Amino acid sequence: RQRSSTVMGASRPPSSAAVKAPRAQDVSTRKWPVRTEMHPLRKCFHAIGALLICTMFQLFTRQWTLAVLVFVCIGFMWGEFMRLTRPEFNEWCALRIFGRFMRQHEEKRVCGILYYVVGSLVNFYVFPQPIATLSVLYLGLGDPTASAVGILFGKYAPKYSWGKSPLGTLAACALCAVLTALYLCHGLQLPIGSTVFLVSVAGGLLGGMSEALPVGIDDNLVIPIVSASGLLLVQKAVPFI
Repeated sequence: RQRSSTVMGASRPPSSAAVKAPRAQDVSTRKWPVRTEMHPLRKCFHAIGALLICTMFQLFTRQWTLAVLVFVCIGFMWGEFMRLTRPEFNEWCALRIFGRFMRQHEEKRVCGILYYVVGSLVNFYVFPQPIATLSVLYLGLGDPTASAVGILFGKYAPKYSWGKSPLGTLAACALCAVLTALYLCHGLQLPIGSTVFLVSVAGGLLGGMSEALPVGIDDNLVIPIVSASGLLLVQKAVPFI
């Protein structure tokens, strides 16, 4: 009888008190998206951010919009400092607020969104507004396009030695050229002609090629500053503002 009762007791399921509640997902065990994944939410965030910044500069004064960007930039700097120096804050911030927009390499490094805000702020502070607007549009729309095309179709063509796809570069060049033409014709009210054509081609090349540069710095900082610097040179050769 004792043996029977022992076997029966061993077959009983554990009590509810013995079952531990599942822990919240930890940063170290989270499956983070990598650069080779589509990550559509991040790309949408990228595009919406650029459109929002450019719209603010169109609707409000330059001083007011720059002040807003400075405030946002300081906020993200503080958040990144806290996130990278306090593991518990990193886990809370990464999982509950920005986790859906982050990539694997940003878990313990500066997040790309800070470079995004800094690049936009520097652009609109240093360069003329039309040039800054175009370069931020290249960042917000051209960069995600290059990434998406590279992920979807990059396997059909050789890649650069640093991993990016020439097909993505071509797609970004085409889109940036179209964005430039639309902005020149509708934003600056320029007539369709040689100026629009030349500046659109130059803008497309600058937007696409700046995304492909293997400089080792975050694209969110490289694309707007390099493309804006190039457009400033184009402006001296073919005035459009």
